[in-house]
Amino acid sequence: MTIRFDATGAIARIQRICDTLEIADPAEEPPALSPDEPGHPDYHHRQRVEHARRVLARVTPLRYRSATSDRPEVVAWVEAAVASWRSRATSEPVPVPSLLLYGPTGTGKTFAGFGALRRVAEAGLPRFGAEFASWPELLAQLRPGSGEEREQGLRRLMDAPWLLLDDLGRAKDSAWTEEILYRLVNHRYNVMLPTIITTNVPLKQFTAVFGDAPGGRLIEMTAGGRVAVTGEDRRLVR
Repeated sequence: MTIRFDATGAIARIQRICDTLEIADPAEEPPALSPDEPGHPDYHHRQRVEHARRVLARVTPLRYRSATSDRPEVVAWVEAAVASWRSRATSEPVPVPSLLLYGPTGTGKTFAGFGALRRVAEAGLPRFGAEFASWPELLAQLRPGSGEEREQGLRRLMDAPWLLLDDLGRAKDSAWTEEILYRLVNHRYNVMLPTIITTNVPLKQFTAVFGDAPGGRLIEMTAGGRVAVTGEDRRLVR
């Protein structure tokens, strides 16, 4: 007995089944995704930015929630730091430059620091994380805590992907404060994590005020981003 196979009829039946099940023809071009649909790069970029903004809001004091900075030096630092951070996903880890904002009291260093961090958040980096610490408050929090609690708090700052360390140097220096600063700075220096630092200590006094080891590392870390913030005390100008 000879069995004849009707290829044309079989293909037609398969096509009717696909149409019923709404199975697309693999030879056809898939429909273009809308920027509002998952899978489109713009959609996922917006999702990352929104997540980063929420993370930043959790660590930002109320006064600085709307902080921005259009300083050319700050914008240039953000672009360089973001580019270095992105390159970590495709190549060997490279140092991400830190940012030093230094100058007299009340000239807007902290505002500029949060403005820089906001620009980083809005770059849409994957797995954005940030911490903020005022140096005097940090030291006050570390002193009374148990060894384990103190270590956990310090480790959180040491490992933060992005850290804003505010008012560095505005506390009485001692061997203990130098040790805390060295541990924090040395760890971030070794694993090449970016730190935004504000201080009213002149650059040439870093090693004298902060100690040779932490001061030297701070100078090297911020070689690609130093901004002198000058002017009158904005808190007193009316």
